[in-house]
Amino acid sequence: MSLGLASELFWQSTPREAEFIAAGTNERLRLEHNQIVSAAYLAGTLPNAKDRPPLSQLLISKSGPRLRMTRAEIKAAMLVAFPKNRGKS
Repeated sequence: MSLGLASELFWQSTPREAEFIAAGTNERLRLEHNQIVSAAYLAGTLPNAKDRPPLSQLLISKSGPRLRMTRAEIKAAMLVAFPKNRGKS
């Protein structure tokens, strides 16, 4: 997943800044998802679907379960995401 940040800027960021960027990206994606699902629910084929779930069940809540990663997992994910910049600061 892209954070919308050039890899050079990502590696120049502190872990705290990267966490803020990831949180902001997550919030943007959640809002986009909810907007698309709401539009489909209200205007698309979903209202005519048999046994449709309530809209609230399809939306992603802000207070949903949050999966936490350890620092080692974050570092491993960053090295996988940007392998050619490994070791550069």
